Amino acid sequence: MPSISFSDPNVNAPQPDDITTPLDMTPDGLDLGDPDTSTRQEFSETKFTYASWCAAKPFGAGASRKAWTNRTEGCVKGEFGFAKSVNGSVTGTATFAFQAEMKLHADSVGWNAALKFKLVRATGKVATEPIQVTVSDRCSLGCIKSGTRTEGGTNTWQFDKGDRHVYSMSQIWKWDEAGSSNLLFPGWAMTGEIGGVKADSSTDVSPGASTQIRCDSVVPQAYPGCVFDRFQPTYVMNSKKFPAAAAHAWLVQNKLPGHFGSRAHGKPLTYLGSYIMSPSNPAKKQSEVNREVICPTSWERNQNADLSQELNEGNPPKADTWSCDEFAFAASYDSAGMANGYNPVQSGDECLQVYAKRGGDGVWHLLSDPRYPLPDWNEKCGRATISNNQNTQSMRPFGQFIVRNRLMDKDKYWLDLDGFNP
Repeated sequence: MPSISFSDPNVNAPQPDDITTPLDMTPDGLDLGDPDTSTRQEFSETKFTYASWCAAKPFGAGASRKAWTNRTEGCVKGEFGFAKSVNGSVTGTATFAFQAEMKLHADSVGWNAALKFKLVRATGKVATEPIQVTVSDRCSLGCIKSGTRTEGGTNTWQFDKGDRHVYSMSQIWKWDEAGSSNLLFPGWAMTGEIGGVKADSSTDVSPGASTQIRCDSVVPQAYPGCVFDRFQPTYVMNSKKFPAAAAHAWLVQNKLPGHFGSRAHGKPLTYLGSYIMSPSNPAKKQSEVNREVICPTSWERNQNADLSQELNEGNPPKADTWSCDEFAFAASYDSAGMANGYNPVQSGDECLQVYAKRGGDGVWHLLSDPRYPLPDWNEKCGRATISNNQNTQSMRPFGQFIVRNRLMDKDKYWLDLDGFNP
């Protein structure tokens, strides 16, 4: 058993924020474009800026598009271009750098979409001719435009005269709420006119599946809203206020093969929706059945575990007691109590067994429960006796995490322990 020690709860420690660092959603194998500092600065202007971090990201090279999202902000960057032909021969080309931004709202069915672009290269005769670009913003079925489009700058350039201005446009979209949940795919289509002649072909900026939008009215206790569903959000446990709960999660994350919720190990948790009922007992939620397998009321909590009365709540305060803390969570498909889940067991007795104990020096330890064999580190789950205050309060903010991130059944998410390191 590794040595796992921690301090008393810090009763004043605030709940950490969700981790919303945008992630690169670009398909593997796409190269980055060359950095263009001036273009990034121009695209960072506040007008039509919905993802403030987007301008600092690199562009895709050539036809490649780089894409980043967090749960409610999206960014796509790259190039598009046109060619002009006369009598079947290409006389020149025009290339534009673009930046697309989208801002979703988890509590609203509307979102903002902006596109910014500028001429960066022109070849042949096109370099001395006026170039005009016409943009049509579009979206898949299920989208409705809300209001008129707003624009900034002109949509005509002339390369040889040093014209490198930025054209920008913004449109508000809404989900039509025709279903309970829909995937939506916004984008922009461009046509070019060079020297008064239509360019050889049109082009588009279509973010595609990497930045698909999911809007729903399914998430309980939430208004309808929209998120980028390919981004997997991170719940942060308040390890400073609830160190015993964090210690148990850390042990299971780092020492058992499931590595539940560990980003370092690439093993996200899979959310089990609160409305999913048990096939074996349709009157009960599946999460309740899962808990009854791992933490049945008949299981005797180890009363050698120490409690955290300083976290008592209520008026008068309700005394702390011993609690069964299971990991992975009962409300996940990773719960070992789920018979048709990812790693089922017959009983919580098959789990890693520990309890939280405070030493005479004031230092806490997570100890192996002497009522069970020592762990062999191949267990499919963890079961710990800890303070009920720590167990229940550590996951209380998870309900709002579900709402903020519009977690739906089978969505993936991560568990971060806010720097806990025994």
